[in-house]
Amino acid sequence: VALSLCVALILDGAFLGPAISRALGNEDVLAFDQDAAQPLSMALLVVYVIPTITAAVRRLHDSDKSGWWLLIGFTVIGLIPLIFYFVKGGKKGDNRFGT
Repeated sequence: VALSLCVALILDGAFLGPAISRALGNEDVLAFDQDAAQPLSMALLVVYVIPTITAAVRRLHDSDKSGWWLLIGFTVIGLIPLIFYFVKGGKKGDNRFGT
């Protein structure tokens, strides 16, 4: 996932972004310019969002926590327990959220 996003960012920055920006009338855009369009990397981010969320919820279920715990990640301090739950070992056997 990370490697494909890096490749997409490089392709967007070097080729696609400036070409699309020039086609839309912005002639001042150079390669790797922050004003350039990034269609490939944005499309990959949209595609990867749902599998990433489902993997995180499955990992929380392995730690015997509800998937709603993922919402505490929106607070800065909430990232600490989330990282702890993602790293710690899962519960053996059935948990209250299924197998």
